Amino acid sequence: MGNKIRSPLILLLAILFFLPVARAAEDKVAFLSDKLGENPSFKVRLKAAVLLGRMKDPRAVRPLCDALEDDNYVVRGAAARALGNLGHPMAVAAVEPLLRLVADEEPFVRKEVRRALENLAGEKSIDYFISALSNDDATVRLTAVHVLSMMRVNEARVAIIPALGDSDEEVRAEAILAVKGLGHAEMEGLLMQAIGKKDNYQVQVTAARLIGEMRITSAMGALADLLVRDDVVPEVKREASEALALMKD
Repeated sequence: MGNKIRSPLILLLAILFFLPVARAAEDKVAFLSDKLGENPSFKVRLKAAVLLGRMKDPRAVRPLCDALEDDNYVVRGAAARALGNLGHPMAVAAVEPLLRLVADEEPFVRKEVRRALENLAGEKSIDYFISALSNDDATVRLTAVHVLSMMRVNEARVAIIPALGDSDEEVRAEAILAVKGLGHAEMEGLLMQAIGKKDNYQVQVTAARLIGEMRITSAMGALADLLVRDDVVPEVKREASEALALMKD
């Protein structure tokens, strides 16, 4: 075999080393994108994904998004991490394809996807996460609530309100955790909005329960009002009554 390079990974590294000289007129992003998309060796695709994530070039976003569908889970995870490294706002377009992987069969991929989405939280991506709250997949909704809770803007906090009445227990728990993590004044304002959600009694039930648990006495008048209204379902009235009893003790 002599000095023949047999490892495709070593070959890629060798080419990259000499690229500034041997291929000075060609684009490194295009070169790595080609390797990521078409090279038969997963090790080469893996290294290409890692290097693209370090280049801080917006042209790397599309090939990395495509690599999220790679047959090899290590490459999928590496592509997710690379997109997270590119971060907000450069890789905002990756939010939707990343959300499709939150329930990937491989724990490594799920971990990297979650981390990437956290890194992509920001003003430019908020609409993607708000939209994800309506997804049929509870895992997607759960992730959306988690990321929105990291955004310290009112739009994100208000968007979490419907999740207090989500049909999935884990999503509701994540929304409750997000509300409890707010300052007292912010929590009070959010819960006051929530108990007024006539279109979703489950939101009202959870909000009334939280008001009682957190002893938000300023909401007692609103709770008392729920007890005498004809358009309030029995479940909400029961939680409102129990919350008032807690705060009177």
